[in-house]
Amino acid sequence: MNNLGFWLVISIIITEMKTPFWIDTHCHIGMCLDFVNEDELYSHAHENDVGAMIDIGIDGESNKEVFKRIQKRKQVFGSLGIHPHDTKKALGPHLDFIVQNATHPKIVAMGEMGLDYYRDYSPRDVQKQYFEVQLKFASLNAIPVVIHSRKAWADTVDIIKSVSKDVFVTGVFHCFGYGPDEAKECVKMGFYISFPGSLTYDHAKKLRNVAKEIPLRSVLIETDAPFMIPEVFKKSVKGCLPGHVVETAKVLSHIRDIKLDILKGLLFENTLRCFPKMASVLEKS
Repeated sequence: MNNLGFWLVISIIITEMKTPFWIDTHCHIGMCLDFVNEDELYSHAHENDVGAMIDIGIDGESNKEVFKRIQKRKQVFGSLGIHPHDTKKALGPHLDFIVQNATHPKIVAMGEMGLDYYRDYSPRDVQKQYFEVQLKFASLNAIPVVIHSRKAWADTVDIIKSVSKDVFVTGVFHCFGYGPDEAKECVKMGFYISFPGSLTYDHAKKLRNVAKEIPLRSVLIETDAPFMIPEVFKKSVKGCLPGHVVETAKVLSHIRDIKLDILKGLLFENTLRCFPKMASVLEKS
């Protein structure tokens, strides 16, 4: 099947799914289990109409946990990757595990991967090396990527553009932290922009400007749970949960002056277009 045919099939699948639900496109379930048990996490998601979530791997151990979880829980999908913070301790077998399991139907992306010059927990040359290796493998195998980029805009874009000379690169800039100009460049390169709970913060003026200006077709939402607790829950919960993604959606609906139910449908479609393997699995379930 050629690319056009593939996307036509995905569009048909999305159209036939008559009841959209919220999807948390980026969470770390294993980290949430420090303050909530797994059944409570999924019950909370269900109560908030969060019907699916993408559990994100960041290193050798968490990738294995993600892979086990997607096989046990219907609503959990996965992404396998080496986070820039963890590149300094990454080993060959960690990458081998990602490569060996990337074709599983419920592994819908690779990452998170990228560059972080804010914390600099790993040497920058090592970060770049692992970012490029993961990006090339994902793109050559038509797997969308989940990109972490903090205070590293120029190098992030340079590596993406270098790889994209030879193969199509797509995916999402998660937990977006740059401005409107950078966001527009991401969209131009074919990426989605994902907004976390920080969109709800009163001081997040730059991020809200990004949310105002980019096309809604290029928007996703996430929690990055257990991080980025939405403003309304900051004093009442120990950490963010996938079910809290609805609070970000409420703020986004206000920013874009669009009804929440309509926004739910748009974000549902965006998510399945960004992660087409998810659409295929949901259509069969």
